[in-house]
Order: sequence, then structure tokens, then C-alpha cells
Amino acid sequence: MQLYQCLYCNMKAIIITQPGGPEVLQPAEKPVPAYAANEVLVKVMAAGVNRPDVAQRKGNYPPPEGAPKDIPGLELAGIVTESWHRRYPLENRR
Repeated sequence: MQLYQCLYCNMKAIIITQPGGPEVLQPAEKPVPAYAANEVLVKVMAAGVNRPDVAQRKGNYPPPEGAPKDIPGLELAGIVTESWHRRYPLENRR
């Protein structure tokens, strides 16, 4: 029996299934990542694609350390939904 409903257990993502052209990008459900000290969790409203993302998709560019290997895109706009640090409480995010 489920005791609670998890609203943010999964997220939608565009993943790289293998190195190649645009056809290797596929929509998928992924677990929402955990955030660590001095990090925040952001609900992404818009994401950009740039040259390093294309090179990563082709298998010619590694993602930054700590970033997922199958999810391109580090440029985004969104809403902070979780904050680890008390210096950045959610009520001050606007």
C-alpha cells in the first residue's frame, strides 16, 4: 500500500541513446536527481542547446564532471523547488 503520492519522483528528459545524429535523441522518464550541499533543485521551464551539446550527442565531447552522460544541456531557465542551504530559503526565490 502506498502511503503517499510522490509528485516529483520522475522527470521528463531528452536523452542521448547512443552517439549519432538527431535521431538518437529520445524522450524518457528519469528519476529526479538528488541535490547536494550548496546546490538547489530547479524545475526546468526552458532549456537551450548549443555546440557542446551537439558534440556530446555525436560522442565527441564529454559532459562536465558530475553531469549525466545521457542528458545534454546545461543552460536552462526555471524555478527553484528545493534548497539545501538556509541562506537561500524558497520564500526568497522571486
